[in-house]
Amino acid sequence: MNAKMLLIALSTIIFSCANENIEADTIGFIEGKVTIGPLCPVVSANTVGNPCGLTDAQMNQIYGAYKVVTTSSNLTTRKELTLDKTGIFKFEIPDGDYEIAVQKVDGSMIGISGEKSKVISPVKVLKNQTTKLEINIDTGIR
Repeated sequence: MNAKMLLIALSTIIFSCANENIEADTIGFIEGKVTIGPLCPVVSANTVGNPCGLTDAQMNQIYGAYKVVTTSSNLTTRKELTLDKTGIFKFEIPDGDYEIAVQKVDGSMIGISGEKSKVISPVKVLKNQTTKLEINIDTGIR
């Protein structure tokens, strides 16, 4: 009887480990950068870095008002990340088809388009690979 119980316990452990490996093998990544701007009027097209002279706290406040949301096409996976001053985001998610949206955290309109979100669609995530995105939000400041 003890040998039978031991065999059942070992089988359970082995199958549990096998399932974890299968899930790990289906993971892919979405990463990218959101750029919000212009942040001040009359900025030269050649300007690099922080042309408005904003502090890190001010940049964090501007970018922190936005979040990136990823939703799988079958609606089983949804993740979101509030941005910081870098605008960089990264999601570790199962492979499949996704829709990426940038939204204001408070639900208000974004940019000059008057929309509640900027949608990048569709995005295909492949296992063990990274899908890269560049997303621009036009503030309308001129």
